[in-house]
Amino acid sequence: SSTCQKYGCLEGDTQKLQPSPEPSIQECTLYSKSSCCYADFTEQLAHSPVIKVSNSYWNRCGQLSKSCEDFTKKIECFYRCSPHAAHWIHPNNTAAIQAVPLCQSFCDDWYEACKDDSICVHNWLMDWEWDKSGENHCKNKCIPYHKMYTNGTDMCQSMWGESFKVSESSCLCLQMNKKDSIAIKYLLSESSEESSSSSSSSSSEEHACQNRLLKFEKLKKKKGEKTKPYYNENSKYLISKLTRGEERRGEERRGEERRGEERRALQFPKPSTVQLRNGQSHHHLT
Repeated sequence: SSTCQKYGCLEGDTQKLQPSPEPSIQECTLYSKSSCCYADFTEQLAHSPVIKVSNSYWNRCGQLSKSCEDFTKKIECFYRCSPHAAHWIHPNNTAAIQAVPLCQSFCDDWYEACKDDSICVHNWLMDWEWDKSGENHCKNKCIPYHKMYTNGTDMCQSMWGESFKVSESSCLCLQMNKKDSIAIKYLLSESSEESSSSSSSSSSEEHACQNRLLKFEKLKKKKGEKTKPYYNENSKYLISKLTRGEERRGEERRGEERRGEERRALQFPKPSTVQLRNGQSHHHLT
């Protein structure tokens, strides 16, 4: 049941029984602290272009563009590695997910990234022709994503079958980035309470999530400002030091270096070059 699986992993062909840290993970690093996939699995996702993952080829209609590939990786990483994926375990298939809430903005961006790439299946999970070795082949001709899917919503809710849905909320949804840690907290607490079905409770969770997300954005911006380089008029170059003491020590050190260079220049005169008429150069000391 979903309750039993809450702190475990999906029962797929590559997942662990329980999530654990994978510090050496090459791809899907969002889940390195608690991962349902092994680091060696992600090696096939770490090099672009991705040819295939397990037995599923990604290039049946030509190589995906880098931007489209990046989004496809995000989805693959979530399914294979996220310690929270099992929260949305399919009731009839313990290796599958159902109705994972994706943010509208994520789906729109995904569609924009892939719209000019080509695809030959509407449902990536069901519409392939699988050969005896378990490899996928097109049944139909390749067409652009924008002809296969109407928009981002259609793509998100069709490409992986019932796996994903587009959320009406702009916060209680996943974007496959660090902000998901905020959404997950409220999504899990929301579903654990019986009262969560009421509109007032949902509204309260939405409000709390939005406030937390706002704090996250402010903190991120603040950290960015702290490490942002600033211009020093005296030294005429950019420095990233955060205190005036460090700046002063840097200037003193550079002064010592300049004086050292001047002393060396007096001891060892620098050669200058005189251009001769025949095009050759002749060095003499000044």
